[in-house]
Amino acid sequence: MAESWFVVPETIRLPLEGEQWIDVKRALNVGEVQAMFRRIYPTAKAGEKLDVDLTQVGSAKVLAYLVGWSLVDPGGKPVAVSEAALNRLSPEKFALIREAIEAHDEAAEAQRAEEKNGQAGVSASSLN
Repeated sequence: MAESWFVVPETIRLPLEGEQWIDVKRALNVGEVQAMFRRIYPTAKAGEKLDVDLTQVGSAKVLAYLVGWSLVDPGGKPVAVSEAALNRLSPEKFALIREAIEAHDEAAEAQRAEEKNGQAGVSASSLN
């Protein structure tokens, strides 16, 4: 079967400290990547210097990937994933989530590069 050009919406569970976990997208599609970059570079124009919104650098990737979590409020009620909920986290706990997502993204990128390099061994010219 030929490789799909489309991202299949899948989630995976990443463990955090203790019994906590997050559910993240296995991969982002182009629309999700563009939305992430729009958050970081909200005034980007072709041919102009990029102005980075430093308040969005940490949360843009988290918001792009994060779909669920085991987090509850102090009363034990589940908390829905949202930008507002992320903003209420302590900096240390947000960093745990961000680091888990960045590690997931880096591992996925390494896997894509490995798959690409594996396929690069056969070219049309080597078949002639």
